[in-house]
Amino acid sequence: MRAVLESSRRLPPRSVIARDEQFGWCVSSADGDLIGIDDHLQDLARFRLPEDALGGHAVSPDLRLAAISARSRVVAIDRTGRQVWEMPHPAWGRGDSDRGACWFSADGRYVWAHVPTASGPDEWLLLDAKGGLLGTAPLSCHSAGSRVVRHPDANRVGLSVGEGQDGSETYFGRVDGGQPFVERLDDRSRVLVSFSPDGDYFLTTPHSIGPLQLHRVVDRTVVASLEPESAFDDEEAFDLFGGFVSEDLLLFTAEECDDVFVAQVPTFDNIETITVPDRGAGEFVEAVPGGFLTSDWVSGQTTVWRLSR
Repeated sequence: MRAVLESSRRLPPRSVIARDEQFGWCVSSADGDLIGIDDHLQDLARFRLPEDALGGHAVSPDLRLAAISARSRVVAIDRTGRQVWEMPHPAWGRGDSDRGACWFSADGRYVWAHVPTASGPDEWLLLDAKGGLLGTAPLSCHSAGSRVVRHPDANRVGLSVGEGQDGSETYFGRVDGGQPFVERLDDRSRVLVSFSPDGDYFLTTPHSIGPLQLHRVVDRTVVASLEPESAFDDEEAFDLFGGFVSEDLLLFTAEECDDVFVAQVPTFDNIETITVPDRGAGEFVEAVPGGFLTSDWVSGQTTVWRLSR
């Protein structure tokens, strides 16, 4: 198996790129724009971020609105920059929580917003797409930064919350009767990376050292575990990035390693090493159907690779 270059584009260095299965990717660029791009890295929609934008942001499936996680509010803007609605909340950075994220549901009806509270742990808000508050779910974390991972079921989302040296929290949210229902993974050493295309499994990487793990969604039990010494020749640790490239293949990486690796689901068998040509400094990897994306945080060169035999 090898990596075949499909498309490449230079984006502003230090862009934050998040996968949105509805249209491609959300790029929060250092020059102040939020861009929706397709799987070929072509622009679909562009929004000018407000000056108080701080965390992870999202573009609606119809590309008409952007939901912005800002310092003391969640705000929706249209493609002209006009504010459509806002939901105020206590300011990030006043307490122990630094920044959060918001995300549209796959059908565009809801916005999930991870926000701080005035005096305790964070919470997860469920808003309708017009900005009305539908419900609030308490969390057990103080976020250094968070990321939303959408489940193939349009009704579900995952939330991965980094707490710096304290660990990482993983939550699963769904809408039930118009209200948020949230469950927590009882392991603060795991980072939620990806859901399988059929929605049956999710993949976690270790927060620091430890194994790669595959979990069943229905009960969150670990069905397969891969120690780094079983995957790598050297004394490497798993990187935080990776995911599913198909229902039966997943991709993972090692810290400070120029290669990516593919293994079978759900056993982690038949690991193959894929050498990526001309990798730059500071790259991260995200899985896409049939391949993966790399982005050089120094040069801004972003590339889509497809897997080929």
